[in-house]
Amino acid sequence: MLKKALFTVLLVALAVSSVFAWPLSLHGVREDSVSAGYFDSMKQHLTHYVEFAITEKNEVNRYHGMPLWLLIAMVDGKDSAHPYKFDLKRWEAGYEVTLIASDGYSVTFDTANMPVGQLYLADRKNGVKIPPTVVGNVSTKYMVKDLAAIEIMIPDLMAQQKSPYAYELEFSIAGTEYAYTLEELKNSEFFIEKPGRYTTSAGTTYYGVYGGVPIYEFLKRLANVTTDDTMKVIALDSYEMTYSMADLADTSDGVWIFAFIMDGEPMPEDPGPVRTIKVGDNNPNIDGHLSAKMVKTVQLAGKPFRPYTLTMKGLMHFELDRQTVESGVSCHKTTVEYKSKAGTAKYTGIPLWMLLAYVDDPNYAPHKQDSSIIAYNRDLALKGYNVKITAMDGYAITLRSEELDMNNDVLIATTKNGEELPEGEWPLILVWQYDSTQIPANIKGVKQVTSIEVITD
Repeated sequence: MLKKALFTVLLVALAVSSVFAWPLSLHGVREDSVSAGYFDSMKQHLTHYVEFAITEKNEVNRYHGMPLWLLIAMVDGKDSAHPYKFDLKRWEAGYEVTLIASDGYSVTFDTANMPVGQLYLADRKNGVKIPPTVVGNVSTKYMVKDLAAIEIMIPDLMAQQKSPYAYELEFSIAGTEYAYTLEELKNSEFFIEKPGRYTTSAGTTYYGVYGGVPIYEFLKRLANVTTDDTMKVIALDSYEMTYSMADLADTSDGVWIFAFIMDGEPMPEDPGPVRTIKVGDNNPNIDGHLSAKMVKTVQLAGKPFRPYTLTMKGLMHFELDRQTVESGVSCHKTTVEYKSKAGTAKYTGIPLWMLLAYVDDPNYAPHKQDSSIIAYNRDLALKGYNVKITAMDGYAITLRSEELDMNNDVLIATTKNGEELPEGEWPLILVWQYDSTQIPANIKGVKQVTSIEVITD
């Protein structure tokens, strides 16, 4: 009904403005418009405005324009000013986009079936200025001339615009899927409000009175969970964090909750709509990376949580726990295809050079100071030092920093083919892209990695 009503309003508006083509109306999570002048200003970004060739009826035409996703980014979230953050994950998950011409013609497609870079908004054809036109190497039905409006329908975000409590928190437990709106959780017997805080790696502490539902008690009601289980949360931006159910069940210094209210108000999408945090009368404090924000999906692994520590040695010393490593992987997730005697597999983790930033400088480490300071000491890496990677059984190899510098093809991996590393490789493994042109000399796979050392002497 909403879509039909909006479409009717658009047709009326277009009948008035069809002669002028611009401005282009954008309707989605928010509303905006693009005038001819604003489009011209966007052209100043050389990576935005490009020339490309389209074959039409056996004739090659050359267009100038910009990827359609740049305009959709203006209304696929709550950003109201440049630079707009394009939500690629939502595009790939799928939602409806309707293109409407000034004469009333419209066509709708599902983004899940349309590669993100397939469509362009062009304003020149073979050097001649044209009305805003959607083009691409696609079916001609999507090539809309004299475009006047773009409408996108993202159900969960549109619902949240009406009510912040309409957001659904999803659960996957033992093969069964559940979903609860925040309204349902707020009205449940589990709902509590208490103070809590978290401290970032840089030392900044954030306080609040949070409202939500206790994680362990709520999950016990849904399924037969035990303190031996492992919980994983997946955020809207694909950030992942795992928790020991034993830690979540421990109420000695507070209660872990799925929070969606802060200081009496519903949290916005970022840092909400849901985040994990510990609360209690004594105002407990937790490490910031443990407080996952923008939580969308909760999964129970059905197996025990296994902690581990990665020792980092060098100009400083750190003991990185499992959740710190996973936080780094979530922020810098990289996947390679690695070949071994057992065959080819896909490993996901964090580039090794990024971990070196913890111990390649006596003063700076990742997230331990102002964000304007880059922790990684590239000058030292290019000057050259040894990097020793050691396994649980004492086996070790040494690589050169010059060959690891900014090399995203060499990883410390945490998963194999989307699953936790198998016995014999767990907890961490050194792997690389098998056909990379940046494979360091003398590199060998190291299973069960427990320490990384920077040796500058």
